[in-house]
Amino acid sequence: METLEGLYREARQRGMVATSAISYARQTVKFTAYSTKVRTDWESLDGDVWSEWDKTDVTKVRLRIVPDSDVEIVTTLKFWALDNLFGDTYDPEVNTDISPERLECEKQAEIDRINREGVYGIIGEYNCNGVWEHADSVWGFVGDDWKESGYDIDIMAATIEAYYGQTYCRLCHSAR
Repeated sequence: METLEGLYREARQRGMVATSAISYARQTVKFTAYSTKVRTDWESLDGDVWSEWDKTDVTKVRLRIVPDSDVEIVTTLKFWALDNLFGDTYDPEVNTDISPERLECEKQAEIDRINREGVYGIIGEYNCNGVWEHADSVWGFVGDDWKESGYDIDIMAATIEAYYGQTYCRLCHSAR
């Protein structure tokens, strides 16, 4: 784990002003500690990453990775879905410091990546007497961009909280 001082010095060397550098260093240290705790809690519940093709359900919590049904290969793409994915990333009116040609080239490269890797959502679920309950989810990740994004930790934390916070099963009303 990086130290506060090391992160601060690194940020200063990259040109950050002192107040921004210390803020960055503190937030990084806090997030690293938080991330470590969530991952430890996740592992203690036998947490796993599960895909539609994996049929083993032996864990208490899981991240389920599912294709985003609104985004398929570009030939059948719902174009509003591209707008949701891209936002203003490739808009020349917003990104005036980048040439429109370069933005268009980068946009096409991202469309090609979407065609190759697909777009996915991650769903945090917990097991309640054999029934998987939804805790939280987030969508719009190209390929495995969700890994180490910070969203994975947020979904894990929400799922752990939901698992421990439930005193009875909402479906069968049995006590846990």
